[in-house]
Amino acid sequence: MKKLAIFDLDGTLIDSLPDIAYNVNATLTHFGLDALSTKKIKTLIGGGAKNLIFDAFGGNLTDTELAEKLEYYNNAYSKSTSPLTKLFSGVKEMLFELKNRGYIIAVLSNKPNRTVQPIKNGLLKGLPIDKVQGACEEYPLKPNPQGAINMCKSLNVNPENAYMIGDGETDVITAIKAGMKGVAVLWGYRTKNQLQSAGATTFALVPQDILKVLN
Repeated sequence: MKKLAIFDLDGTLIDSLPDIAYNVNATLTHFGLDALSTKKIKTLIGGGAKNLIFDAFGGNLTDTELAEKLEYYNNAYSKSTSPLTKLFSGVKEMLFELKNRGYIIAVLSNKPNRTVQPIKNGLLKGLPIDKVQGACEEYPLKPNPQGAINMCKSLNVNPENAYMIGDGETDVITAIKAGMKGVAVLWGYRTKNQLQSAGATTFALVPQDILKVLN
């Protein structure tokens, strides 16, 4: 029986908040607005870059304005090579142990695929990850479950034999809607109360706790 562990990226495998905050604020200042605190930007992460930029600009943008600002942000982020982004402590060891246990390992992110790929080819290089997928037309944003279901199909795994592991409400809801087991991680960008409110029932305080759930 094939077993699959699908991980969220930001706030789950990597701490990308410093680079996200830098590029959001670079975009804001480029268009004449004041920078936001890192604490504020942290609350906006999880729904994809389009929602992030829309909210960072106060939620008052036309489609044309949003497209312009999103393109600036994505271009800046893609070119930056994410110099401040790091793996969370314990993630590397946890992933290799899951691979030793026979798990297929995948990443499903709401981050645009164009900004995921530099991270895939940099920070994630050498890790035992079988597939990395960012947001694109074929993979709608979480919590829409279709991206996770498509991931299972592409790797020939039944959703019942898959785990969705992430730090956000979108990951919790995706697991529920896709018929997968869910693990909510507590070292990321949301609180336990927020994740419980979304329906989470299984939690990991540190990466090693995932190994207690995925045996």
